[in-house]
Amino acid sequence: MTENGSLYRTHAQCDAKKGDFNLTIQNIDDYLSYSLQMFNDIKWLNSYMNLKYKLNNPDKIDDELYTEEYLKRRLEKVKNEREIDENVTKILEIRNDLHNVNIEIDQVRPLVFDKIEGEKIEHHERMSYLDDQRRKLEEDINEYYGEKYPKLQKDLPKIYYMIIDGVDISTVVSCFRKMKMVLMNEITAEKAAEKLMDESTEKYNLPTKIWDPIKRR
Repeated sequence: MTENGSLYRTHAQCDAKKGDFNLTIQNIDDYLSYSLQMFNDIKWLNSYMNLKYKLNNPDKIDDELYTEEYLKRRLEKVKNEREIDENVTKILEIRNDLHNVNIEIDQVRPLVFDKIEGEKIEHHERMSYLDDQRRKLEEDINEYYGEKYPKLQKDLPKIYYMIIDGVDISTVVSCFRKMKMVLMNEITAEKAAEKLMDESTEKYNLPTKIWDPIKRR
């Protein structure tokens, strides 16, 4: 949803600080539920926006399966899954504004790095302005979901920002499963972390040495 996971980098990349909150066997299922609800909210919004975009921009769709009639039926089905109240309208406006800003950034960025056009200060000023707008809109998104899922944002910020930045939900579910195993004394925290690293390495085809700095701590 955000630019290369920018909200996670800004708010959750540092080491977690010890606070008053403890994840326990009594509350872990509640936090998994919050996570799945938040993910499904974002997934629904993405589907709605994607269908609206395709209907409004048929010239940009290179797939004959997406007929206008099909898209209208799909959009109607998606709309019926949620009540589009003033809160949903608010986040839709923010996401649409962010979408438009990102499109303009993609148009201006090549000019900034062009050998000739890059000499013009107006391109850099425009890029700086757009980047500020992008950051503001991303923080507006953060505020919206933070108000809707305050416990998840406050108590498990790394999970919260993983979801808001579009992580595969199966990764989040796996995190909760491993944490629950630790709480039930089925495995150690170190073993759980090792299993998660192994899963990520295989799933995303990461180099095996990527976790070495963490393992050496």
